Amino acid sequence: MRARKLPVKPLQKVKLADLPSSTLILFAICSTENGYRLSWLLNSILSLNLQRHELNSNEFPDFICKFDAFTEEKNNGAILLPNKIDPTSFIAPKYKEFDFLLAIRQNSDVLSLESAIKKTSGVVAAVQITNLNKMILDLVNLF
Repeated sequence: MRARKLPVKPLQKVKLADLPSSTLILFAICSTENGYRLSWLLNSILSLNLQRHELNSNEFPDFICKFDAFTEEKNNGAILLPNKIDPTSFIAPKYKEFDFLLAIRQNSDVLSLESAIKKTSGVVAAVQITNLNKMILDLVNLF
């Protein structure tokens, strides 16, 4: 009896990719309010739970420890960060006229989110940042 030879299937390549950035929605916000007040206003309008996050140098790089960051306690929640690192450096240099960056990690209707943010008292302007560069993604993923 002869053994039957099975046909050889070609190897398939699997390409690993980063998680889609569609789960992260980022807004640049220009506000007349400080971070505490803006986080409170956004909490009430967007049903978030932003709280001041104590940043220590064991967890984060030194320049981040100077931030007044507001995050949600649950993992992968919303984050509110100041855009200005120092007088001449910004997290999002293209949006240097904006005071804060709001990152929301959820699948939501972007237009309704943007509309609600713009209607928040103390918000002068808000725009969605659609082209997320690696530095912004890495910074947001630290929280």
